[in-house]
Amino acid sequence: MSKPASKTQNKPFVPDPLSQDGDSQVAQAWQEGLPELPSQAIPLFALLDVVASLTVRFHRRILADTGHNHTDYAILATLLLNGAPMRPTIFTKMLSNASAATSQTLNKLEKQGLLKRSSSPEDKRSVLVSLTAEGKKVALKLCEIEAEETARACNNMSETELEALKTALRRVVGILNY
Repeated sequence: MSKPASKTQNKPFVPDPLSQDGDSQVAQAWQEGLPELPSQAIPLFALLDVVASLTVRFHRRILADTGHNHTDYAILATLLLNGAPMRPTIFTKMLSNASAATSQTLNKLEKQGLLKRSSSPEDKRSVLVSLTAEGKKVALKLCEIEAEETARACNNMSETELEALKTALRRVVGILNY
């Protein structure tokens, strides 16, 4: 395997991941610098990195005025939609968090009076988390913000385009979730 081709000082390879052609910049650099390595999927993964970054930015922006972050929203909305108490381990798995990070978020939300913990009736050693009345109000407000902003973000896409994109992304998730 050869070493990556060195770029001149006038033109170093520093891709702009948020540019329209960031993925093609990455593809070209791989083809020039690492031609013997398979690079067919590299532009796809470059785009996925951009999507991940933009998704985080999107949620920070839309939730900024609420005092909550995306993790708070995900937990509160899931509890609201579930309609019943849930085990904290579900949130850890759902968010791909460490259990300590989930506990920290649950502690914060509990201190804010948005959720409560109780012993499971089936197994007193197990804890269940549920929304308080105030938690339901906050969760509903966060869901309203999410629904309005995601609808606005996708308003230039047809239902057919949205379904095709979801199908493709489900396939990528299946590939990455091995």
